[in-house]
Amino acid sequence: MVLQPDGRILAGGAFTAFNGIGRNHIARLWGDCVVGASCDDGLATTGPDSFDTNCFCTGPVVDCVGVPNGPVMPGTACDDGASATGNDVYGVDCVCAGQLVDCFGVIGGPALPGSVCNDGDIATWGDVYSADCVCVGLLLDCMGLAGGSALPGSGCNDGVVTTGPDSWGTDCICTGPAIDCLGVPNGTALPGTPCDDGFPGTANDTYNAFCICTGEAVCLPSQLTTTADPVVSCGAVNLKFNGTSTIAATEVPGANKYQFRFTNTAGQPAYARTIAFPTRSFTLTPWYTKPLKAGRTYNVQVHASFDNGATWCDYGPSCTVKISWTPLAPFAEPRGYEAAYTGEPMELLLYPNPTNGDQVRIQLSGIDPELSNATLDITDLFGKRVMSTILPLQDGALNTSLALPGALADGLYIVTIVTGEQRFIERLMIQR
Repeated sequence: MVLQPDGRILAGGAFTAFNGIGRNHIARLWGDCVVGASCDDGLATTGPDSFDTNCFCTGPVVDCVGVPNGPVMPGTACDDGASATGNDVYGVDCVCAGQLVDCFGVIGGPALPGSVCNDGDIATWGDVYSADCVCVGLLLDCMGLAGGSALPGSGCNDGVVTTGPDSWGTDCICTGPAIDCLGVPNGTALPGTPCDDGFPGTANDTYNAFCICTGEAVCLPSQLTTTADPVVSCGAVNLKFNGTSTIAATEVPGANKYQFRFTNTAGQPAYARTIAFPTRSFTLTPWYTKPLKAGRTYNVQVHASFDNGATWCDYGPSCTVKISWTPLAPFAEPRGYEAAYTGEPMELLLYPNPTNGDQVRIQLSGIDPELSNATLDITDLFGKRVMSTILPLQDGALNTSLALPGALADGLYIVTIVTGEQRFIERLMIQR
């Protein structure tokens, strides 16, 4: 036994009870207790404490509502005031609490808000019970993403440039209305539908697969003008070769070439001559090849082309023209026969001249537009041919650069160009 500083006696030994009170080999006794006097047994769950007849400081158990030896002990039923719980009891800490009632009304059941469920909708994913016990999931969008933004009715891109604005359908197919050739969704201006290409020389205009409005060329017939447009040519008389007479045809919208066909009238020798121009009128001058004869009357027909003469429309009605008997002034006839085609005299130009022997530029105009090639020969002063080639003509003109043979010695050479029945000669000096 030991006397402690607070006056209590600590007793130990081989006992499990002391004065009928259970003790495990040790007991702490009051040395001078007064039975019934207040004390403190050190337990917060008892009170008011007092000494018993064995000098033990004990007190009755205080229940969860503060009543000594009261009935409201841990484990007894209570009401925590929460409608979401059931089977409420006091815990060891005297807190009244119950088990949650799950979304099926089962106390302590697993179907709580936030737990996994199945809302029965195949279009949702990640279904859980909400705070109000409704089983809901995130919508699967059209890209298969839960809660994604690609929902029916929202914008998308179907990858087709001819549709828009595109959107997801209820079947999650991205489609859009066709954009017509004018850029209008669901518009009527679709490929194959009529349009107007604004070109008077075409008909049956429609949009093609590239939304280009095109039509078929209209081969309207043409003939010599019957009104002053710009002159009256059908039935014209007293036409002269001196550049004062104009022959004109009626316009075919969109045409880029007109061909005039001259034939003799009945009772005259057989004659036929065609000549083409990029415009519908030309000035009458003497022609070198198959020239018209003064004093004669000719039948004239005209047809037009939309592709620079590759194809022609049909000839229109025939008209007559009569050439004047008035003779030309001496030396009035130009060197070429179609000055009417270019309005320029025919002259062979070589430059630079003298040249260093590398190349020379050649220009020649006023040639028959029906000719396609010209022959060029270069000879020395002894008549020896040092170069010969074929040069292409375009619309009655020659305009090209000619590479000269590198072996040509310095000196004077003769350049000869032949076009049809015409011959042009010019001197060329090589000087290095």
